[in-house]
Amino acid sequence: MVSDSNPGDGAETIETWMARALAAKRKRRRELARLPFEEKIKIVVQLQRITTEIRTSMGLPARKPWDLPCE
Repeated sequence: MVSDSNPGDGAETIETWMARALAAKRKRRRELARLPFEEKIKIVVQLQRITTEIRTSMGLPARKPWDLPCE
């Protein structure tokens, strides 16, 4: 639980929660930066497919994902 009232009550403060979240974000970005270009493209295509499904289910126009084979 995030608390900004009493840091001694065992609850995580907003500051410590934010520091952990930002550290995790930096770690994830470093991991993604190390991926080969081909893996990055696969991730983009997967995200395009997810976005297309969401927009279509909402009745909104959607762009066609890149027509690349992804596993």
